[in-house]
Amino acid sequence: MLILIKFTMANIEKKIRPEIFKKLTSGEMHLNLRLADFDIEHGNTIEYKEWDADKGEYTERSEIRTVEGVASSKQDLDFGQIKKSPSMASMLLDWQNNFSYDFC
Repeated sequence: MLILIKFTMANIEKKIRPEIFKKLTSGEMHLNLRLADFDIEHGNTIEYKEWDADKGEYTERSEIRTVEGVASSKQDLDFGQIKKSPSMASMLLDWQNNFSYDFC
């Protein structure tokens, strides 16, 4: 008996501001520090959708990256829009496999 198991990778969509989107598409940015309010792991894809906060809507631009590394931290970081609770983690996403540093 042959049993086939299909593994599906997660595809995640996240908003990104125009100034950060520009850095992403130019290749200047290859890491992304985010609030760990979603599940993601190595091999998942993340679609960054450019968000125009002034208009309150998405632009037509998006960029897809495959996650090569995820590091998480329980440190209390200020993410600008919200102050996360101490029980929430932060995560650093890498799509160029550059994890050669410690993230605590």
